[in-house]
Amino acid sequence: MKKVLAVALSAALILGFAQFLPTPNGSRVAAAAPAKSKTDASKAAQNKPKPAQDPRMAVLMANKNFLGGLSNKQMQEDYEYLWKTLRESYPFLGVAKRSGIDVDAVYKKYQSQVAATKDDLTFVNTVANAVENLQGLGHLSLFMSSGTYSYLLSTYGELQQSMPQLKAWYAALSNPKTLDAYTKLAGLEAKVIDVQKAQALGNPQSGNAQTPVSQGQTPAENITTKILTPDKIAYVKINSFGNEYIEKDGKILSDFYSKISGYDHLIIDITDNGGGNEEYWFDHIVAPNISKDLTQKQYNLFNVSANNKPYLAAADFLKDAKPVAELPDFPKMAKEDLKGLSSFTVNEKVMKPSGEKKAFNGKIWVLVNQNVYSSSEAFAMFCKSTGFATLVGTPTGGDGGGIDPAYVVLPNSGMVVRYSMLYGINPDGTNNEEYGTQPDFVSPTGESALDTCLKQIAQQK
Repeated sequence: MKKVLAVALSAALILGFAQFLPTPNGSRVAAAAPAKSKTDASKAAQNKPKPAQDPRMAVLMANKNFLGGLSNKQMQEDYEYLWKTLRESYPFLGVAKRSGIDVDAVYKKYQSQVAATKDDLTFVNTVANAVENLQGLGHLSLFMSSGTYSYLLSTYGELQQSMPQLKAWYAALSNPKTLDAYTKLAGLEAKVIDVQKAQALGNPQSGNAQTPVSQGQTPAENITTKILTPDKIAYVKINSFGNEYIEKDGKILSDFYSKISGYDHLIIDITDNGGGNEEYWFDHIVAPNISKDLTQKQYNLFNVSANNKPYLAAADFLKDAKPVAELPDFPKMAKEDLKGLSSFTVNEKVMKPSGEKKAFNGKIWVLVNQNVYSSSEAFAMFCKSTGFATLVGTPTGGDGGGIDPAYVVLPNSGMVVRYSMLYGINPDGTNNEEYGTQPDFVSPTGESALDTCLKQIAQQK
């Protein structure tokens, strides 16, 4: 199944609530000051002006139990449920440890903070911090924005009509507890926005007002096309493979291919492209520019846990799954990661030409960097394994070739954490999330991928 959503969606709170939150014990800690007598301290307190409280902080504190007032027992249950699910279902804890993260220390640190938490807002922020300390490996994040949640709910709701396999994702997002939680979060966000608007109107020169970012806000243009050398080298920059660009960009690319069909080289720049929908590059980059079928083989490993199973079944990953014990021997496989994985599948991605002849007949180069991730990473993997294009730049960010992230719905709060459940491997057995895809030509430090590519083209003359 294709990845259908733009993974660049922010999991951070769009209003920046975290910066206003108190420490777990309910008060901010000030630096220690020299000891004074009680009389001196009393006089100082009387004469010292009180700092003005940010109005947004006042709104947050007045609504700190925005979920209805969870008990501390419920908070601890949610936290333990999350970690139990991650240990059973999330395949990147070993990757996290090898990257220098003390996973057990992260768990214990925030476990103690949750145990001391007295309000909903601090609880949600604490869980978000715990997840963030695992560095977002494999799309791991807590949805702290009602905009992110609403976008996903609406998108899955629409797509499941024509793609029934997405019902597992929609069911998780549309359960009553979660609907209620994010409706309440939206209400809290609206109150903060109202305060920001009032600040802007009352003191437009203060610089304190912040304009919230709309979840649906996108750049005016997603594609830039250039002719670098007339009749020889063409260039196209694609910022995102998001759903919202597919139709419009398809026409732009088709027209551009017609214009440059006889050129020697086409450079496709996907640096900093965080992903989106694989349909974008299936239909508008690969299919128009091949004359025969291209097949990519991808090994994906996973654990058939209680949380993963509905998503794996919906995506048809269980039908042909084999025990990990039958996995071929890969020279660079991290064997310790196999302990938490039960099964694997071998998925074949077959791309067919969309026309009777190729739209572009020259050599294709693809520029990549560490910010190439998810569906754009899947494109990089496809290029590398099939030879469709030559990769130039720096190693990618990884997590390509999988399916949409699974969800953990916290049972008491209704908040949602997402994570990739598939452990995809490169041809040598290295984990794609950990190592990404290695370019065919690596850019030296300080040199752009485009400059490296142009040098390689010059050497071919």
